[in-house]
Amino acid sequence: MEKRTVIALAAVSILLASAIAYARPAYYDQLIKTYPSIKGSRIDFCLCHERHGGGGPRNMFGQDWAKSGYNFKTIEQMDSDGDGFSNINEIAAQTNPGDPTDFPTDKVPPIIAITSPKFEEVITANTVKITGTATDNERVKEIKVNLQGDFKKANITATGWEAEFFVERGGRKVAKAVAWDMADNSAEATVEFIVKLTDKSPPKIVFLFPSEGVTVDGLPIVITGTADDDNEVTLVEYSIDGGKTWNKAQGTYSWTVPMPLAPEGEIKVMVRATDDSGNVSQVYTRRFYLKFPEVPAPTISYPQDGMVLDTGTVTISGTIMPPATRVSVRVDGAVSMDAKIEDNFWTTDISGLPPGEHTIEACSFDKYNRKSKECTQIKFTFKLRDTEPPRVQIDSPPDNAEVEIGKISVTGTASDNSDIDRVEISFDGTNWMRAKGTTKWSYDYVVNKPQLLRVMARAFDKSGNFTKEPAVSTVRVMGPMEVQFVGPDEQMLGDGLLKITVKLTRRPDSTPEIKMTGSTETISIESRDQQTFEISAMLGGGSSYLSVKTEMKGKTYNATKRIDYVVTVKMAIGSTTMIVNGMQKSIPAAAMIISGRTYIPFRSIGEALRATVEWDDKRKQATYKLGTNTYYLTLGQTKAYVNKTEVKLSSAPLIVGGRLMVPVRAMAELMGAKVDYDAPTRVATFVLPAL
Repeated sequence: MEKRTVIALAAVSILLASAIAYARPAYYDQLIKTYPSIKGSRIDFCLCHERHGGGGPRNMFGQDWAKSGYNFKTIEQMDSDGDGFSNINEIAAQTNPGDPTDFPTDKVPPIIAITSPKFEEVITANTVKITGTATDNERVKEIKVNLQGDFKKANITATGWEAEFFVERGGRKVAKAVAWDMADNSAEATVEFIVKLTDKSPPKIVFLFPSEGVTVDGLPIVITGTADDDNEVTLVEYSIDGGKTWNKAQGTYSWTVPMPLAPEGEIKVMVRATDDSGNVSQVYTRRFYLKFPEVPAPTISYPQDGMVLDTGTVTISGTIMPPATRVSVRVDGAVSMDAKIEDNFWTTDISGLPPGEHTIEACSFDKYNRKSKECTQIKFTFKLRDTEPPRVQIDSPPDNAEVEIGKISVTGTASDNSDIDRVEISFDGTNWMRAKGTTKWSYDYVVNKPQLLRVMARAFDKSGNFTKEPAVSTVRVMGPMEVQFVGPDEQMLGDGLLKITVKLTRRPDSTPEIKMTGSTETISIESRDQQTFEISAMLGGGSSYLSVKTEMKGKTYNATKRIDYVVTVKMAIGSTTMIVNGMQKSIPAAAMIISGRTYIPFRSIGEALRATVEWDDKRKQATYKLGTNTYYLTLGQTKAYVNKTEVKLSSAPLIVGGRLMVPVRAMAELMGAKVDYDAPTRVATFVLPAL
């Protein structure tokens, strides 16, 4: 390309100068007149000379032009510069016909044809001459011929081309001829013909697959092989029934036999071939063993065995594995139906099933209709859709029951039109626990403190329905029974009238035993209910005890309350009045001092304390009866008694003016009172009980 470019530039330079230097304008005018299209082109001047613009020796085109008598037309078909292109073609392409390095670019391929042998022509000789024609817009450079892999260069003649081949074997042949032009454009032609030589030899057969005596797993099997002959093999036949029937194989030189359906065991295939001369080969035999893979049973993915459905329309589905290609399905022993298969999955639709248990059976088959040894079977149940919620009740503990702290056993029952799945228990309405059992259920719950417990129960059936409104039982969890005293504190003042209420926190098995001991003068009990009792009592001075004894569930409960009625008695020496709890009272005898001791009238103190005062003149013995206690004093003796308990007094009682006077200190010792004497005011104070 660089060389051409240099030449082209040189030619252009020559042409630029040629308008002045051209020595023979008449010849130039003749050139332009003959080829007007080149005027002003790159080959406008110096077609005849080596230098651009004329001058110098003539080039090869100029020499041929001069030899022709200066006639451009007579040298048009010549190739003056020998570059493979005629002068007229170079002028048309505007390349220099006198410069072998300047030539046109050819894109037109040659035209080639095979004239002999003709298509399907029969040749009976070993020598085959292949002839033909080839043309090109410029010139054909080379022709090669291929006959069955044998390549030869053809001889190009004035009228065409030819190539000769020696053929050892007859048969169908294909010849291909390829032509190239000077620009290496190519074209080809082919012909198919038959070489038929004198042939008395039969064809020969070779088995390729399977090998002799091998075991082949299953179908399909394609038996393959080759056949060879001196001429042409026209027919290959096979037999699998010992030669009783013969069938045409596919192909001749290379042949195949598709194996039809056959049982397991030994297979014997017989093959023979015929050539175009009618020679028939011997029978070739191949023995092998056919073993079919087991057809696996299909799986049933849906419905699963034991499943309960709420519809009688079901899409049954499952999978199969090769070599199975078909699945047959039966429902309840009815007529089989083939399932739809996509990839390794199969489906079939059934409808109109009545409620109850149903059986599905699925069997696999391969493409040869061999059945799986086992079929897959499942059972399912169709139940009408259940929309009715189950019913539940709490049997124990009943509503408003009282139970003890500790373990509470909640029991109950549940029922439904189908099957109960579970029962749940809640004690707060949020957290639900599963009970033990279904139609009869129980749940143990531990409570460690008294409280009002709301027990709730709900049930679920197998269809997912559940109790919308739970069963409820409100239970009062009770601790041990308590006896509560509602009334005054342990100390009372005033007139000694006691008003107190006894309350039981639990309902007793029977009416409780209520009593008072000590300085109680009178008592009345009024029952408001089985757990509430109003107590009224007139107390004497000193300590009284209210006791309650009750039983509940075989257990005895006792409670006691001490109530002190405080009586303060003030007596002034020599005064016939006394002050009892702030109230002034007249007394028949005044307090006095004898031998340095303060004596007070026995009866006056007893009345102030609300004691019953008695005198046994025979025994010279005075007594106080105050509630459940009796106090004994004997005239002139320091030995006294409380009930049967002896008490030693610091001094003995006296009779003064016909009245029994007792040392105030001795009375305090006997009754457990507190005594105080105020010397400036000469007031003796007697307080019972001692505080």
